[in-house]
Order: sequence, then structure tokens, then C-alpha cells
Amino acid sequence: MLTDTIELDADASDEIRRCAEEMNLPAEGMALILATARAEAETEPANEAYARFLAEIGARTDLSPVDRDALLVALDYFGQFVTTLPIMTVDQSWMTDTGGEGIYIASKAIHGPRWRELRASGVPIISTWIDEAEVGLTNDWSDLWVRSAKEAAAARALILFRLPEEQHAGALIEAGCAIRQGRPVFAVGWDHASFRHHPLVRAVDTLEEALDLALAV
Repeated sequence: MLTDTIELDADASDEIRRCAEEMNLPAEGMALILATARAEAETEPANEAYARFLAEIGARTDLSPVDRDALLVALDYFGQFVTTLPIMTVDQSWMTDTGGEGIYIASKAIHGPRWRELRASGVPIISTWIDEAEVGLTNDWSDLWVRSAKEAAAARALILFRLPEEQHAGALIEAGCAIRQGRPVFAVGWDHASFRHHPLVRAVDTLEEALDLALAV
């Protein structure tokens, strides 16, 4: 069965099952989603996992027509996404002073001055948005976002920083760029978030701990 080799931790598996139920996927489809999550955890490209599962379902002789249809429905649902997700090509030639091995910090813009101070102290922070964190300093939002996505994807590691009661949007996109490129994410203040179960995400209690872990990558 597709679930025979699944070894995700219990919390992650429960979260996937809950999401599958909310999406009204067939019960058999949950096995496929779990298997896909396992493939992703082992860094198998998503489109390759999709093709492999399709071939596996086609080759099986133990499935009833109902079970086969249920699996194919789930696979089709998943395939709509994974076969169209581009792998970002990271151009590190534009990186300065850090050799493309710095740390990206994703947070609310209000914390920009704090990150500039850390950078000045010698921490290899490559987030250039911090130099235009104050209101009115960004002249080209498109350039800012292209730059931020590249930097997040090229970083040695990403620190996702949140204070209690803060609501985030952009920082989560930056973290997603890092995860998509296989970069580790150290999340401060995100104990409530389900994405902490992703194999590349580690929730930590303090910024100091996150910095130590990121510098050790």
C-alpha cells in the first residue's frame, strides 16, 4: 500500500488528514497525500512523485474500481498543483559581501532597524528590504519583491520572526520561497502555526537561538 513506508511524525500526519477531510477528498486519497508528503520530505521533486504515484496506481492489480477511482481523483487534485510549480532558478551572482551564504530575515517591516544593527555587528544578513523598511523608502515594489524572493531562496537559512499579536503576510511568502529551494527556516513566535511541521521548519523560542542555528547551517 502507498502508506507502508510513511514515517511522518504524528502531528504532521494528523494535520494532513484534517486538511484532506476539509477538502472532501476520498478516504483513499489521504494515503496518497501522506505518501506525497513523505516524498517531499525526502526531497523528491514533486512532479517526479506525481509521475511515480500515477505509474504505481496503474500497475496495481489489488485495487477495486472504486478504490482506483478514489486514488486517481486524489492524484488528479494534487497533480493540478505539483506539475505546475516551477523550481526557482537562483542567480547568486548579484549577491554582495556574503558569498551567497548569508541569512535572510523575514519579519514585519517595523523591525528593519533592528536587523540593520545586527548586520552592522557582523551577522551576515542578506535581506536588502531592511534598508527600505521605513514608510516611503520603497520606490519600486515589484523590484523589492523580486529581490526579496531571490534573496530568501538563495540564503543559507531563513529566520521567520514574529512577535505576539503580529499578523503576517509577506514574511510567509518569503519563507515559502526558502522552503521551495530546500533552505531551512527557523521560526520565532510561530508555535501556533501548522507549517512548523514541515521537515525544513524548526520552531524556536528566541531570536538568539534562531541566529545560532542559522549560522551553524
